[in-house]
Formats: sequence, C-alpha cells, structure tokens
Amino acid sequence: MIGDGVNDVLSLKQANLGIAMQSGSQATRGVADLVLLQDSFAALPPAVREGQRIRNGMQDILKLFLARVASVTLLLISIAFIGSFPFQPRQTSLLTLLTVGVPALALAYWARPGRVASESPLRALARFVLPVAVTTCLVAIGVYLAILIPASLSLPAPDNAYREGALPLAQTALTVFLVLCGLILLLFLEPPTRARPGKQGKYSNWWPSLLVLGLFICLLIVLAVPPLYVLFNLQPLNVIAYAIIMAAVLFWAVLLWLILHFHLFERVFQGSGVSDP
Repeated sequence: MIGDGVNDVLSLKQANLGIAMQSGSQATRGVADLVLLQDSFAALPPAVREGQRIRNGMQDILKLFLARVASVTLLLISIAFIGSFPFQPRQTSLLTLLTVGVPALALAYWARPGRVASESPLRALARFVLPVAVTTCLVAIGVYLAILIPASLSLPAPDNAYREGALPLAQTALTVFLVLCGLILLLFLEPPTRARPGKQGKYSNWWPSLLVLGLFICLLIVLAVPPLYVLFNLQPLNVIAYAIIMAAVLFWAVLLWLILHFHLFERVFQGSGVSDP
C-alpha cells in the first residue's frame, strides 16, 4: 500500500508493506514501513529485488538448519533404544562445521532475487525437511548397525569390548555418512543448473558444486591425517566400512530425489486424509 494522506493511515497499518511519500503527512510517515525520499519510485524495484533475495536465502538456510536438526533429533531418539549414543561432542563439531556452518554462509551470499512462491513458508519447509529427516534417519540407522554389529561380534569376550571397540567405529561411520549427506543436500538446495526467474532457460550455478567438492576434500584430509581424526575422535575405518557408507549415501540420494521429484510424501499425506499445514 502506498499513500501520503491521513486517510491512508489505516490502510498502511493493515498492509503487509506500507509505503509513504516524503511529502505526505507526518502520521502517514509514522506508520509506514518505508518512506520514499523525494517522492521517487525509483528505489522500489531494487528494494523488491533485495527483499526477494533475502527471503529466498533465508528459506534455503532454514531448510538446511531444520533438516539437520530434525535428522539428528530422530537419530538421537532412535539410537537411544539401542542403548548407545550416536555421536561424540567433537564429532558433532565437525558435522556442524562442514554441513551447516560453512554452507549457511555460502547460501546467504549466493541468494538470488526471484518471485516468492505463493504457498506458505511453513508448508514449503515441511515439504523439504520431513523427507530429508525421515530418509536420513532410516538410512543412518542402517549404516550404524551395519558397522556396530559385525565389529561387536569380532571383538573378544570382555564386557567392555562393545564400548571401547565397536561403538567408536559405528560413531565414526555415522559421522562420515551424515557429513556426506549434508554435502549432497547442499546440491539439492543449489543445483548446478537453475531456472531463470521469470524467464525461459537455465543458468549455470557451479559455485555450490565447487564448495561441496572443497568441503569433501576437507573431510578426506581429516580422515587421512592422524592428528586431525584424533582431534575429532574419529577412528580409522576399513575398506568394507567405506564401501557400506558410500553405498548408503548413493541409496539415500536416489531415494530423496525420487521423493522430492514425485512429491511422494504429499501423496501419502493426501491419501491418508491429512490436510496440508
């Protein structure tokens, strides 16, 4: 709503965005969100584009943060029934740095203006976060048990063998799996090619892919350098463990793409009579 007179005050207060003219009444300028200096409308298009850019960036960052929080919460609840804890504090710091800390800064920098979707922000977040959290939790539990159970059976008889041998290996495998999933998730948010807002065709978007490659190299360095993996309480894994992790990551990525591409979660909710949020 744009106004300059006292009779526009109520409309400006009720509008999502109230804009007043500098030459308008003092009451109008007092309730408006924006005041156009020198009564010039030239500042409105850049302001709208900047607002779209900020909102789109915040939407991607919220998806990233909420997906990680929901996934870790489900894992903590699920693995608690096994009688162990999925992470150690230093492993969580590595997971946070590579999957949330650095990518969040990059998403804020790479945010682009574009038409804001008409659906509610809560529904848009739920459509992305729920499939990511559920699939990550289920596949991660499989990785955790696939490393934990064989390692426990191969250890000698003492009661503390499970805690001192098998559990750290399972925690390391779970940490590596979640880091790789977090890096791939960044590609779901910022794919290599994206549609042009309001135009035909697509544009190249390779910087996020280069960031993912750089973070993946950082993970390899941490796993290869003994002082670094000791710093993060990680354990050396054998080839079979890494093969299990890579197969699980590939399965998770394909499964998540199918769910998001064909809107399988929405179809399940609609089929069960659950209304959209």
